[in-house]
Amino acid sequence: MIEIYDRIPGDGEAGGPPSGGASEDEARLEDVRRRAEAFQQELQLEYYESNAGLKGETNVSKIYRKYEDLLARPTIDLARRQLERVKAAPQGDAGAEKATRLRNLAEFLVDEFIGGEVKTIIDEILTRESAARVKVGQDEIAFRQLAAEIANTDDRDRRALLEAKVLSVIEELTPLLAERIGIERGIARSFGFDTYTRLWEATAGIDLVELDQAMQRFLQRTEDMYRDAMGWVVRKRLGIELADARRHDLSWLLRANELDDRFKKEEMIPTAGRFAEEMGLDPTAHGNIRFDVEPRERKRPRAFTAMIRIPQEIVLVLHPEGGRRDWQGFLHELGHALHYGHVSPTEPYETRCLGDASLTETYAFLFQYLLLDKGWLKRFAGIAKPKELLFLSYLEKLYYLRRYAAKLHYELALHDGNGVEGKDKLYEDTLVSAVKIRYPRELFLYDVDRAYYVARYLRAWLFEALLSKHLVHYFDEDWYRNPRTGAFLKKLWATGQRYRVEEMVKEIGYEGLSTQPLEEELFKNL
Repeated sequence: MIEIYDRIPGDGEAGGPPSGGASEDEARLEDVRRRAEAFQQELQLEYYESNAGLKGETNVSKIYRKYEDLLARPTIDLARRQLERVKAAPQGDAGAEKATRLRNLAEFLVDEFIGGEVKTIIDEILTRESAARVKVGQDEIAFRQLAAEIANTDDRDRRALLEAKVLSVIEELTPLLAERIGIERGIARSFGFDTYTRLWEATAGIDLVELDQAMQRFLQRTEDMYRDAMGWVVRKRLGIELADARRHDLSWLLRANELDDRFKKEEMIPTAGRFAEEMGLDPTAHGNIRFDVEPRERKRPRAFTAMIRIPQEIVLVLHPEGGRRDWQGFLHELGHALHYGHVSPTEPYETRCLGDASLTETYAFLFQYLLLDKGWLKRFAGIAKPKELLFLSYLEKLYYLRRYAAKLHYELALHDGNGVEGKDKLYEDTLVSAVKIRYPRELFLYDVDRAYYVARYLRAWLFEALLSKHLVHYFDEDWYRNPRTGAFLKKLWATGQRYRVEEMVKEIGYEGLSTQPLEEELFKNL
């Protein structure tokens, strides 16, 4: 795979800055690290306040303007130049660590360079989302509350109406999203790459085609299982065939609101405290983590974690809608928060705050999927006979795996450099093929996260299956109440994101990532 550091114009080339000496470059990089961390902190605080519903307008553009010189080509060239020097030197442990730090820094700078170019679009989208309200009968509902309304509504006609309102708002955002895609493609070409995908692969060092091929094989091998299981549930719960179901139907069906009395929102944090303490963990990471679970009209419905200062100021944000979904989101974000809250403050900036995000997503899935553990449900949720719940939960996991496998396949086609025309139909066809329900094509750009984050999730799912297997092997089936587990996880968390997922897999004794552990788990439980 070609690395970006060999393709960006640099020493002696058009567009490159004058070459500096090694010591001079290292001194400049120290300033880059300091300012990059300050930039991240300001950006995280801004995203937190905006998405938590604490402010109506987003000022991302102002922050990017403040750090304009940091997020510029000369800074990227500087990091690339120093990386080349490190790679050319003898590679001991110290050299490998330096190379990792510089790769993480270069990837961050490229990603945020792109972010700076689309900053006004991001501001506009977030501000419109926060302000948008729709009329439904006599009610006026905030756009960000519509997802919760859909999931909580057993009236199929009302769900369809609410979904139509969602799509009407998203359609208004589509021109902005298309503009963002176009800018990203132009930047890729300016860096010497024919597509955004090639630029991203080079900076992140992840082979997206190889991952896509693995997930396409996963789709084939789980096709019959998914069709049979989801088809049976849809017929039983909705009285319709799977092919006639829509996205809003699965939002309600997988919400399983009949189980709400088992998952009270006021018990989430106390329960987290109980099982964390049994693992020898403080759920606040000794005061580094705080929980923002207050309902606000403008609050984003999807739970998230704001890493304002790592590890000292981590905020877990959740908009409670009631029931199992609350607990899922909370436990997922608790995994993130505990990871970041336990990172050693002496870890270098590039591995404390940057690196392979699949690693932190792995810890998030590890905690989220405690809700798929029979013993955990009995001990901490008081559910003695969770057979039906477990079936639905594993089916939901398979649904998301198939959906994200389809997303990756679609995004590779979206970013092929040939415009967005016709991609709405391609999106619809790709998603329908994977999840077997009628899927709205209007989401074809809205359902695309920046920087191929879909790949981070997929690699995390693969690693989580191995990590949970590892914990069971060494700390027994109830690893979640074993103090030795807490000590083991804290040791991993302290290193931040120093290691890539593939490196961590080998660190705990496995050869590499594979879909096989996931497939075995799903076939066993569905």
